[in-house]
Amino acid sequence: MQRFLKDNLIIIISFALPVVFILIILGIIYIPSYYVKTDYDFVYLTCKDSGYSNGEPICNFIKNNYRVENNKLVVQDIGQEQDINGNKILDKDENKEIKFFKHNNKENISTELTLEEVKELNINSKMTSEDGYEVVNKNSYGGPFSSGGERQYYLVKENLNKKVNLKLPNNEYYYGDNNYKFLGWVK
Repeated sequence: MQRFLKDNLIIIISFALPVVFILIILGIIYIPSYYVKTDYDFVYLTCKDSGYSNGEPICNFIKNNYRVENNKLVVQDIGQEQDINGNKILDKDENKEIKFFKHNNKENISTELTLEEVKELNINSKMTSEDGYEVVNKNSYGGPFSSGGERQYYLVKENLNKKVNLKLPNNEYYYGDNNYKFLGWVK
């Protein structure tokens, strides 16, 4: 066995070296995400619709009716006779499927909440949590054989980041920007 190792040392090194480099690169990429830990969860809303008004998704108008003031969720009443998208259906009568979620950062899971449950939460509406984390929308490159990148959300602090899974009401994961609104941090 020693003779085999001695005679074939160059061949063994030539096969082992790329494996070692790949393991080092994987470690550099994935190990930092284990250090992304915050004591705060965050609350967000999603909106599902198919309408447009002036080239902009209706959800952009509707989700602006929800905001945080004095650490509590405030709902702005939609005008009784308002028809933003001009489809001859009053906005109050359209089902926009607005859902609220609390994202548990330790388990990377979002749980649906009712409007009443969200109104009871103490929400810090700052974009950055008290321990320095932000939820950031980034473009993720899909690799050389993909059809392009996709928008994904990450929990970010300085150079550390970790992908977070946000959910649409139909339990599909969604990484777009039009149907998502960050409301704030909760402890």
